[in-house]
Amino acid sequence: MYDVVVAIYGQRMSEYADAIRELGDCGVIRAFQWAWGSARKSTLKSFDPKTGHDQGWLGYTAYKIFTARLDRVFSTGHFEVRSNQSQAERQLLVSTGLSETEYLTMPTLPSGLVVHDDLNGSQGWRRENWRTLLQSFGGQHVDRIMWSQKSQTKRGVARQPDPDQQPLPRDVLDLRMAADLGDEIFAPPETAHQAVTLVCAYAIHLASGETELHLGRPRQNRRGEKAWYWRKRIDPGGDNDGDEGGVLQPSRAPSPLPADKLTL
Repeated sequence: MYDVVVAIYGQRMSEYADAIRELGDCGVIRAFQWAWGSARKSTLKSFDPKTGHDQGWLGYTAYKIFTARLDRVFSTGHFEVRSNQSQAERQLLVSTGLSETEYLTMPTLPSGLVVHDDLNGSQGWRRENWRTLLQSFGGQHVDRIMWSQKSQTKRGVARQPDPDQQPLPRDVLDLRMAADLGDEIFAPPETAHQAVTLVCAYAIHLASGETELHLGRPRQNRRGEKAWYWRKRIDPGGDNDGDEGGVLQPSRAPSPLPADKLTL
């Protein structure tokens, strides 16, 4: 089993255990690991500071490849299985753009296991009760992500009720949000089954050459509170997985950009 770093705040063990078990048992966490490993490797192989690549380029490029890899492994978006598609056509679509190793190690998941479930324009993937969005944090510490400085969608996700808190009536939640942010109210999608929205936070740190992947429940931290109700590091082996070009050499790295310029 991979060594992971786990940080749990308060008594959120029940939701944490449920999310990790359910998403792990069905292969979703393994799919995120594969997609990130592929995106990280491809991004670092293309990185060249002499052409002007910087921390912002790393974050944006990794995001674009990461989302495409997730659609590929989950059979969503451009890679959605069509009824008139032959097996050969399907294999060609999925394998194009991947190395042989990437294709052979890609988890095989049934179509429909995970659906594309965007939130206010932010790309997301949902397995039953768990929706996952992405967030880059290159150049920062994962526990110092300031959700109040992110997009309206991410701020809304961080304002989800405390996992330990008993469910409140919708009108009470709306009043709390209105009091906190004026007219900037997070509007969840109108669905019969409300998902819990998690965030998969990823980073390629330009200054150190390290990479990270975490899954967790963000927490509003406008006043310096902890950034997560719970989180778990899920990248298998971090940077020491033997991938060629998998680690950015710090000696080649220019000074990182200010933190407010790094995230998507």
